[in-house]
Amino acid sequence: SSYADILSCAQDYGKAIQVYDQLLNEAFDYRIALNRAKNYYYNQESDRALIELEALHQMNPDDDEAEMFLADAYAITGQPFKAEEIYRKLKAGTEIEQEKRLLNQRMAVLGDYFVRENELDKANNLYKELLKENSDDEELIQDINTRRIFLGDAYSLREEWRKADNIYDDILDRTRDTSEIRMLKQRIDWIPPYGLRKGLISIGNFLGMFFPTNIGLTPFGNYYMDNQ
Repeated sequence: SSYADILSCAQDYGKAIQVYDQLLNEAFDYRIALNRAKNYYYNQESDRALIELEALHQMNPDDDEAEMFLADAYAITGQPFKAEEIYRKLKAGTEIEQEKRLLNQRMAVLGDYFVRENELDKANNLYKELLKENSDDEELIQDINTRRIFLGDAYSLREEWRKADNIYDDILDRTRDTSEIRMLKQRIDWIPPYGLRKGLISIGNFLGMFFPTNIGLTPFGNYYMDNQ
């Protein structure tokens, strides 16, 4: 088992799985089986990892480590709601701040999987919740806001301009990073007119057909200035 563990630490996951297989063929051991399942996950064999982790969870439902990896496997196989349920359960069951932070980090990543499943509003609400709960964790806030930029992009692709604009504006108010500010302003400039703004521009274009260019929408202002 120690040799397989060394291989896993060296990121030679395929070879580690082979060694774990040999050990499990000799005799079943829960910890070895869990390590093999984790290596399936690390080796991007997500479906196989999920099958193994679900079976192990049935054997030992009180193993928090196995359950956390099960949630990770649910997320990566397109089942983010199941993953969220487990993460929340684990968060509620611990008083250790380091464990809570680890779970918050995983939930931030989970937002990406909600986006992939086109659950944009769910991702948006999850990010807002995490920002509120972790207002003093600058590193996590930065990570979440980076993910929110791409959420805004996803809203833009769906032409939900107001939601995209609100996200970009909120991040712009929070960030001090000059490159991020420039990127956000560029994205905001790309958003076409919508809602009331679109209506006002349309009215302006309509009235522009009937008023002289130098008068535009405020002929009274020009008249006042011309008669000073």
